[in-house]
Amino acid sequence: MSKRWCGPLLVLLLGVTPLLGGAQEKAPAEPTARIDPQAQRILRQMSDFLAAQREFSVRTEGTLDEVLDSGQKVQLQRAGDVFHLGVR
Repeated sequence: MSKRWCGPLLVLLLGVTPLLGGAQEKAPAEPTARIDPQAQRILRQMSDFLAAQREFSVRTEGTLDEVLDSGQKVQLQRAGDVFHLGVR
């Protein structure tokens, strides 16, 4: 993995993770799970494409519905932008 784009990819993943964390339940870990070769190929293509870009940006948006202990329903919204300006 090239160091020049690991940082922006990490920022992207960390920025999106809080949006997904509350909306999905975690699947139980399977100790014998194998990575699907097609999924691995697609991820590699995406990584190669991003690594070749001089710059890119990503806009994330998410909504989370929660019910407080009082029974009140609250909707939380979050949006964020991630910009990467490549250094070459």
